Amino acid sequence: AECLHFLPPAEISRTSLQLSKSFRNEESSERAAWLAIKHMASIAGKWTKEQNDELTEVDPDAAEARQLLKDHEIFGHLLGAKDIDTKISGEGGDGITRFEDESWSFLYKLLHDVIVKSPDIDGGSDTDTGADHVPDVDEEEASANNNDPDNAEISDNEEGRSSPSSTSDSPMDCSIALTMWLAFGQHALPPLSSVNRRSLSLVADRVYRALTSRSENTNQHRKKLKSRAIQMALRLGQAGCWDVGSDILDHTIDEEVLREAKYDDSASNAAVSATEPTPVDIDCAISVTNFLIDRLYSQTYVRDSDEDTRALSKAAQLGRWAVHKASKRHTAFREKQRSKPNRPSSARDVSGEGTVPTQTSSSNNVPPPPVTSIFSNDCVRYLHALLAQAKALALLAQHVALGASDVRRLEFFPTHRHPLTINPSTEHEIAVATHIVASSFFSDSEAIFSIPPAVMREQEPEQEPYHQNEKEGDVFLRLTYAFQASRGEHFYCAASANMRWSHPIFTPLDTDVDDDPVAECIRSSIRLLKETFGLILSKVYETTNLDEELLSLAIRTAKDLGKACDFAERTGNGDIALTDAGMYLEFAYLCSCFLLGSKHPSTMNIKRLHRIATEDTLTLADRHNRVMPWLADNFGPKNRDDVMSE
Repeated sequence: AECLHFLPPAEISRTSLQLSKSFRNEESSERAAWLAIKHMASIAGKWTKEQNDELTEVDPDAAEARQLLKDHEIFGHLLGAKDIDTKISGEGGDGITRFEDESWSFLYKLLHDVIVKSPDIDGGSDTDTGADHVPDVDEEEASANNNDPDNAEISDNEEGRSSPSSTSDSPMDCSIALTMWLAFGQHALPPLSSVNRRSLSLVADRVYRALTSRSENTNQHRKKLKSRAIQMALRLGQAGCWDVGSDILDHTIDEEVLREAKYDDSASNAAVSATEPTPVDIDCAISVTNFLIDRLYSQTYVRDSDEDTRALSKAAQLGRWAVHKASKRHTAFREKQRSKPNRPSSARDVSGEGTVPTQTSSSNNVPPPPVTSIFSNDCVRYLHALLAQAKALALLAQHVALGASDVRRLEFFPTHRHPLTINPSTEHEIAVATHIVASSFFSDSEAIFSIPPAVMREQEPEQEPYHQNEKEGDVFLRLTYAFQASRGEHFYCAASANMRWSHPIFTPLDTDVDDDPVAECIRSSIRLLKETFGLILSKVYETTNLDEELLSLAIRTAKDLGKACDFAERTGNGDIALTDAGMYLEFAYLCSCFLLGSKHPSTMNIKRLHRIATEDTLTLADRHNRVMPWLADNFGPKNRDDVMSE
């Protein structure tokens, strides 16, 4: 098991799988599998570094953006740490962790099936038949029935794939790197070439088929991989591979949760489910809600689609369910805190009853303990559930109000359903039902935004400094930014919805009767988004501590602000739009090229919103020379000093 760490890919795959299945000592079997995964991680790291070093050949715009920003006071630090994924909570060291329902042997078998037992992804055909190689027995069955240690556990074409002197130019290294990124998010995915983006889709498709392979214990198999599968789907969303990510999610969400999510009162919930969900169950519902919402936002324009209507209904259902369950856990969490006010925060896990596992040093050659949750504790979980549900309701309200989601096809309705929304048939009845439902969704979304400040105030810093356990100790600050930016988008959705109706769907509370509902909503949207962007950038300039999560939020906020200003101009409210609105979209485009690459769907979305034409003669260097002085003048240290002196 110790020697496995030093074997090249082909040998480690062949040897470790047999050892894992042959060991009678479970600890030794787990150790062998873990060391094999660690070696794959080192290969993935090397491949990622070389891809970033050769970025000019893959994505010239991304390479130019990084070159332009490498010496910048706030962006240079992020570029230096670009090979580290900072978004995965609870991971440290080399970033290789497992969930409680997983074993290292089980994880290795999944990786082995995806990487080794399929044809090379580089240049593979569209008719890849890798699924035929997925065994019909699970890990325990394979171990129990290991009658022939020399049987063909690896495909014939594994021979010669990788020599002991394997370099990261080999197709297997690419396969390992993409699979490891999907499984663990260990390294930030570099901007991908069209070939590697196709390779990622093929790898993801293999993962999907491995997760849904026929087995005598299919339900148990899926449950064991649920947490990992949802994390993989979220990363596919980050990479813009939405279709495969959706397929994975469809086969990992518990049917019981979906059924229970359709009920909107605690009595019905109690009747449906006799047991309370685990923290990971709630985390998964939150993650799926965010995935579905982010996928719809990636489309740029609202479209009339049954698929989108179903996705929005599912997102809102899961969001409501997650809020209900997370709220109950948060209440219990607070009660436990009050009963033990002097309890050290370092001894608290996600439920307040254990220790948040941290990565054991790799030098000890000891596998780390499992991760028990995606979020650090029940308070943070509850806040993330609220955020996901608020976004889902606002987007669903917009789709209903604009007629993109027919109220008669909805599978989700406001908690207190109005009688006039039940089975409308005539054109007038449908219009009334549509207005009521959309208005109720907007009101429910707005109500959610009043909850987080109270939840955060409940957490006394001197009594319970759990936020110090989070990366950089500013989880509340980041959540505050996220809630405020989402509320800004909420008002943008309301403004666009009001355009279609003579009687407003939704307006801010302080709106007078004579005020234009569209103008008041877009005014609130621009104000909130501008404030949020300023808070983020001022904080970043102050601490010079920028990571991918914070930059992604800044990019999204700047994009939404530019979009809101453009909407104001197009609706005759140009006096509300910012005079420097274009600079926010310039910032979003430049930084998205820097972070994700110019070919990423999110970058292309910003390009469409900013109407950057193919024949545009403005180079990235031109954009950089405009954006960076503007950024420093408006949000840098000098600007803060001027404001304070005033």
